[in-house]
Amino acid sequence: MAKITRKLFSRQVNFFRVSPESVVGSFDGGIASSYGGAIPLGELNQQLGYTEGAATAMRDWRKGKKDYSLAQLLTQRVILACCGLTTTADSDHFRHDPALRLAIGLGLQSDRTLASQPTMSRLDGMNRANCYRLAVWLLLFYISTRKKAPKQIIIDFDGSCFPVHGNQAHSSYRTNYRTHMYFPLLVYDQDGWLITAVLRPGYYPEKALAYGVLTRVMRKLKDAWKDTRFIVRLDAGFGDSRILDWCEDNGIFYTIRFNPGGTKGGLYSLTEHTSRTSKRVFRRKFGSEKYLGEGGGKAKHADEKEARKLPRNERAKALRNMESRRVRLFGDIEYRKGGGGLDKKQWRSDRRVVTVVDHTDKGNHRIFIITNMPDPARYIYEELYCKRGTTEQNIGQFKAAFGTKLSSPEFTPNQFRLLVNVMSYNLLFMLRQQLPAAHRGRTLKSFQSQFIKLAVMVKQKYRRAVLSWTSHYQYIREFIYMCSRIHFLRI
Repeated sequence: MAKITRKLFSRQVNFFRVSPESVVGSFDGGIASSYGGAIPLGELNQQLGYTEGAATAMRDWRKGKKDYSLAQLLTQRVILACCGLTTTADSDHFRHDPALRLAIGLGLQSDRTLASQPTMSRLDGMNRANCYRLAVWLLLFYISTRKKAPKQIIIDFDGSCFPVHGNQAHSSYRTNYRTHMYFPLLVYDQDGWLITAVLRPGYYPEKALAYGVLTRVMRKLKDAWKDTRFIVRLDAGFGDSRILDWCEDNGIFYTIRFNPGGTKGGLYSLTEHTSRTSKRVFRRKFGSEKYLGEGGGKAKHADEKEARKLPRNERAKALRNMESRRVRLFGDIEYRKGGGGLDKKQWRSDRRVVTVVDHTDKGNHRIFIITNMPDPARYIYEELYCKRGTTEQNIGQFKAAFGTKLSSPEFTPNQFRLLVNVMSYNLLFMLRQQLPAAHRGRTLKSFQSQFIKLAVMVKQKYRRAVLSWTSHYQYIREFIYMCSRIHFLRI
C-alpha cells in the first residue's frame, strides 16, 4: 500500500469523457464518512444507557492490560453492526472513521481510535454465564421500555436457518434446508421487538429448548405485569404438551397450530362432514376446481404469470379474483391427543381445537389450532394466528440487516455474536420508531441504507465538531424529525 503523503493528497485525477466540462478530482476534501446516520444512533444509545447497561450486567473476564472497557467494546460492536459492519475485521478497516468515532463516544480530538480486530476478537471469548446474563438483561430492558403495563402481549417463538460456511461446532446439515446450519430460537413480541435469541445446534428439532425459554421469559413478564393478558403463538413444530400444561397452570393463553399426522382418522374423520360441505358450496358458487391433480400447481403458476403481465389495475383485479375463489368454514372440537391409548405424549385433558376447512381451486385443505382462548374461531385464526406471518417477516429483516454470519469455530462465541446482533436489531428498531409514523413501515435493511449509510463531512472546530450532510438528501425532514425526538425520549 502506498504511503499517504501530502503529494498524494494534492495530486489531481483528470476525467475527459464523463462531461462536456472539464472534470478534475483530488483527495483534499477533508474528513468525511459514509456513516453519518450513526451519530443519532450513538445519541440514542447514550440516552437510553443501552450498551452501558448491558456491559454492567456482565462480568469482565479479561486479565492483564485493558485499553478499552467492556462497555466501550460492546458499544463499538453494536454500533458497527447497526451500520452493517458485522465482522471484527471491519474494526480495522473503519477504526479512523470520524462519524463512527463520534457515535461510539471517542471524539475527534482524542488520540484513541476504534478498537482493533484482535481486541474485538478477544471480546468473543465470552463465557456461557455472561451470555446468560446478557440474555436476561435484554429481557429486563424490554420490560423497562414500557412506561405502563400493556393490556395484552403476544409472544411468538420461531426457529430459523442460519447457514454456516466452515466447520463450526455443533453445526449440522439439514435436508429440508439443504445446507449446513445453526437453528436458533428467536422470540418476538407482536410489535416486532426481538426479546431474545438462543443459538441451537443445527441438528436440534423445532421444539428443542422452547419449553425452558418460554417458562423463563413468561415468568419475568408476569412478575412485571401482573394484570396483562399474555398470548403465546406457536407453529406446529412446537407441539409440546408441557407447554400446554404450563400455560394453563399459569393463566397464559395460547394458540398453537396442531399437526395430527396422516390424513385419516382422528381430527380428519371429525371434520369430514365440514369438508364435504365446503366442497359442495364451492362448486355451487364457483363451478369445478381448476388446479386439481399433479399438474395443478403448474397450471396455477401459469395463470398467475399471465395475470402479472396485465396493466396494474387489471393485474390487481385478476389476482384478487383468483384469491376470491375460496370457501372457508370454521368449527370447534373438544379433542384429546392420544386419548384412545397409552400414548406417553397424550394430553392430560380434552382441549379446544379450532378447525379451519379451506376449499379452493387446488382442493381441500384443513388447519387445526389448539387454544384455550374463549374467542370465536374466525377471530382466533384470521385476526390472531394468521398475523404470525409478521414474525417471519421480522426474522427476514433481522437476517437481511445483520446477516447470519456466525463464523467462530466455537459454539459459545457464536451465541454471543447472536446476542450482539439482537442488541443491534433492537437499537436500530428503536431509532426507526422515532421516524414519522408514515415512514416506520420500511424494512431495517432499507432504513440502514437510507438513514444510517449517509455521507457526511466532519470539521473539527474549537470544542465542537461540525457535521455537514448533503443538501440533496431526500429525507431531510424525516431525519431532522427523528433527531429531535431522540432528545425528548424517556424510558
